[in-house]
Amino acid sequence: IKGVLVVAPNDVHKQWYDDIVSPDPKAGKVFDYPIAVQCVGGRGGQKELYEFDDNGMFRFVSVNVDTFSTPHKWEPIVEWANSASYMIVIDEATVIKNPTSKRSERLLYEFNDVMRRRKTVIASKKKFPVRAVLTGTPVTNGFNDA
Repeated sequence: IKGVLVVAPNDVHKQWYDDIVSPDPKAGKVFDYPIAVQCVGGRGGQKELYEFDDNGMFRFVSVNVDTFSTPHKWEPIVEWANSASYMIVIDEATVIKNPTSKRSERLLYEFNDVMRRRKTVIASKKKFPVRAVLTGTPVTNGFNDA
């Protein structure tokens, strides 16, 4: 993979960024090679994704999940992530609990090749070689609540 895109709630996405940029000295280095890092949206993040230099460095982007609720802010993120072989991580996945919300639809469908018949998804093919969905919230009602 060429990089990682982390989508997380406000402050959690900033924590991901902080842990990569300045890790705890007791924990040691996160990466043993240079990386390009960006934090987008929410408190502490820049307003928009900026172009990376084409220097072949590993790229790490943390994005506030609310970016996917705002029209036109999420499109550059999706375009960047779909442009190469990246890993996508959705942290605190309970924020995409409602599959009919615009934010959830964008997160679920923009990162996949989806074929629909009207509103029904009839086929889906992932675009990313590695994906992870993380949550520390227990599933209480059923599988679809995660």
